[in-house]
Amino acid sequence: MKMTWRDSATIILAFASVFLCGYGIGHLVAERRLPSPGLSREISPPGWQRETLSSLQDSLQLRPDQLAQVEHELAETARDISGSRDAVLLDYHQHILRLYERLIDLLDNEQARKLQEEKKMLEKQIQTLLNGGP
Repeated sequence: MKMTWRDSATIILAFASVFLCGYGIGHLVAERRLPSPGLSREISPPGWQRETLSSLQDSLQLRPDQLAQVEHELAETARDISGSRDAVLLDYHQHILRLYERLIDLLDNEQARKLQEEKKMLEKQIQTLLNGGP
């Protein structure tokens, strides 16, 4: 049986349909996985505050007197977030330090030496956090 032009066109259209459906589904899945714009950037006072202020100003149509109050509240919140972040980082590093201390006893000499070096670097990071560093 010989394939006609109509058969070829039908096959090509079927492949195109399958391709386009796959593309569409892939696009939808990727779009759902994108983080929201407000959370996609690091929470740093200048960037986070600026974005939030702009968003609130656009959505709420703030008056100039309200804008100053909102800026003040955002600055306080940014300080609170920064303090919380530092506390969580310190706690995290201390947990890892205790893990390293437990693991060193379980390892052979060479492995323990390598982990001891990592532990020293971690202790420096903890000291930096305790001194108010990043």
